[in-house]
Amino acid sequence: MTQIFISYSRVDKKFTKALAELLGHAYDNVWYDTAKLVGGDDWWETILAQIKTCDHFIFLLSPESIASEFCQKELAEAIKLNKHVIPIRIRERTTIPKTLEFLHCIDSFDEVDVNALNKIYASIIRFSVNLISTENSKKRYTSDLKLLHRFWKLIHTNLITWLDDATQNYYVEKDLLNASFIKYQHIRKKSENHFFAQNLEDGFSNFDIKLSVYIENLFAGFSFGGEDNNRDYLVSHIKLVYYNNPKDFEYQRNLYEKAVSAVLELKTEHMMLIDTIRYAIPDFDFRVNEET
Repeated sequence: MTQIFISYSRVDKKFTKALAELLGHAYDNVWYDTAKLVGGDDWWETILAQIKTCDHFIFLLSPESIASEFCQKELAEAIKLNKHVIPIRIRERTTIPKTLEFLHCIDSFDEVDVNALNKIYASIIRFSVNLISTENSKKRYTSDLKLLHRFWKLIHTNLITWLDDATQNYYVEKDLLNASFIKYQHIRKKSENHFFAQNLEDGFSNFDIKLSVYIENLFAGFSFGGEDNNRDYLVSHIKLVYYNNPKDFEYQRNLYEKAVSAVLELKTEHMMLIDTIRYAIPDFDFRVNEET
């Protein structure tokens, strides 16, 4: 429910009442201090509570409201709380204070005219639309950041370095591969695990392609081999056939070199992905969970 607070000087009560009644046709909660009492903690607490909960703060500009201590305190509170402030100049030759110079001021001298009322509606609607858009952007950013943290645990730089070293040294530990890159592939396939930011999604999609190519070449050139400390390894066919079938060595070397080439391309794509992440989410900490 939209809530509107009107700040005004006592001498402008007639204008204020007319404005509140007109706005009341469109909005259920239009509040202004009908008594304009002065002093008292309870009274001021009520004012503060109304400003805190309002969505839009209308400030009626006149020489009297600018000179009013309480009007200025209300305005200062609204600005402090980042409220949507709508200044309306209701008296000609009223000097706009510096605190409001950065805002567009609506003129409606002596009475509430249709043109001014339409501008007030437009300001409220425009702000509400922008607010929804901003809130959606924040939600999407938060969702992307959460997803990025989840992915980064599985494909961070230390793991890429390990994968490169392991591939070039003929032995890839199966459990670590499954717990990182294979697991990442399974998670990425789900539609809910895609990014809202298009540049992030594109960057990860490019990485996914290179990872798929690498995995394909890895399983073409490596087979399950020996155990060490109860750990299973994918072992290059070069190692497996060297002693059993030397004639097949060159063919297996070809498969091995394709896997090595694929992991090098994956490393390059990973570096490009890091640049994309830095641009899309500047405050992302790459050091988090970078321990294999």
